[in-house]
Amino acid sequence: MRALLSAYDRSGLVEFAQVLANAGFELISTGGTANELKSAGLEITEVANVTGAPEILDGRVKTLHPRIHGGLLGKRSNPAHIEEMKQQGIEGIDVVVNNLYPFQQTIANPNATLDDALENIDIGGPAMTRAAAKNFPDVVIIVDPSDYERISEMIVSDAGVSQDERRGLAALGGGEIPRRRATAEHRDPGRQRQNGRGRAAMAPGGLAGGLLSWRRVLVGV
Repeated sequence: MRALLSAYDRSGLVEFAQVLANAGFELISTGGTANELKSAGLEITEVANVTGAPEILDGRVKTLHPRIHGGLLGKRSNPAHIEEMKQQGIEGIDVVVNNLYPFQQTIANPNATLDDALENIDIGGPAMTRAAAKNFPDVVIIVDPSDYERISEMIVSDAGVSQDERRGLAALGGGEIPRRRATAEHRDPGRQRQNGRGRAAMAPGGLAGGLLSWRRVLVGV
């Protein structure tokens, strides 16, 4: 079992990573997240050792690689996927912990420069999060530190993380739903279905809000 940890907000992450390590997960990480986990005494596999490629362009390219995204998107129930993963030297990734650069907070600062804004546009994080959410039956995606304790209890239990829980976590990560609304839908999957996929994905502050903010930064409207 493998877990990929890459978080801007690292509150509670060391403790959660320890739970994963004790449960037998190999911990994969990079950059500041890897450094913090190593400093806490955890054994970490660097992303570069998984991909066979170094971080480049001041860390702008780290996880955008088939050995990461193939490990997230490969369906464990699909024999053709499993065979292709073997041929390409890709191992599955079972848990992803990711939250994004604080883009909205950065551009809300009147002293922020264009370079500040651009450097806080996260590329690899959303790609990993969406990939894990798309394959939620096989990959647990966690984007909110407040979920660590509950998921820790499930990971160490015999039952593991249920499909309903995985679906709810995927709604938080892959649907870009604001936290308050997503939490209600997480606890009540029927409400999520009623709201509909399109409206959830375009909720204020979600993906659509982020794209509008990019436009304001780049063209001033």
